[in-house]
Amino acid sequence: MSAIEIKEVVHYATPERQLWSDSNTIYRSRNFHSIEGGWSNDNWNVRFTAANIFNKGWVGASLMMSSDYYS
Repeated sequence: MSAIEIKEVVHYATPERQLWSDSNTIYRSRNFHSIEGGWSNDNWNVRFTAANIFNKGWVGASLMMSSDYYS
């Protein structure tokens, strides 16, 4: 008799903001979420993944640099 395995994973990462002090750059990321599920037995493995289905656009992060020498 073959074993059947069902698996589900939910992942969420909050937006972050960091100051890179060596270059005076601010890094801002956006939120990330995904849900993944699957089914497998001895012969087959089926998986589905949905990631960032509620986000609009393709931008994953932005960098902003502030300098006295450039405007």
